[in-house]
Amino acid sequence: MTLFRSFLSATTVALILAATPAQAATVISQLGTDDGFGLGVMSGDALFSGDLPQGVGIGEWHEGGFLSQLTASWSQPLVAAELTVFSAGWGMDAPAQLFLNGQLIGNLTVADASVTGDDYAFVDTFNLASLLGSIAAVNDIEIRTATIDDGGALGFVRLTLQTQDTTGTVPEPASIALAGVALAGALLTRRRRRD
Repeated sequence: MTLFRSFLSATTVALILAATPAQAATVISQLGTDDGFGLGVMSGDALFSGDLPQGVGIGEWHEGGFLSQLTASWSQPLVAAELTVFSAGWGMDAPAQLFLNGQLIGNLTVADASVTGDDYAFVDTFNLASLLGSIAAVNDIEIRTATIDDGGALGFVRLTLQTQDTTGTVPEPASIALAGVALAGALLTRRRRRD
């Protein structure tokens, strides 16, 4: 019975080690800042496009679409990713589409209220789990509009990556099983020497 308890204890320790999840590290890469277009605008707030300068950068009003690059650096395998966009004004005739490295991610929230002359700012977050293999060190971020007359602005674009953590390495299940068998064998040998 003592042998069985020793084996059961060793197996339990091995199973606990096998169930320990790997720690994740977070890598964030961002264009722009969280300051609400420099105007203190929050998601859902009205924004007058005349308050923003015309241009091609973050915090500027764009006629037509938007194209930029977002860089990221990581060393461990990716386990999750999301893209967050804080934008205003897009969607005059149809929702503007968001692309990452040429692949459609989804549509931005329609934020054009041309009847009142105001536009609205919204935060959209997109899960990139199905695109982990296509995320690179340099990523093309693109907004495509339905018409060239559509305009909008970006407060920020944020890429958040979750990676495996090198400091929290977890043994492979086969290694854990071998360790459990070795521990059980050591306990059995010790038991036999006592008898």
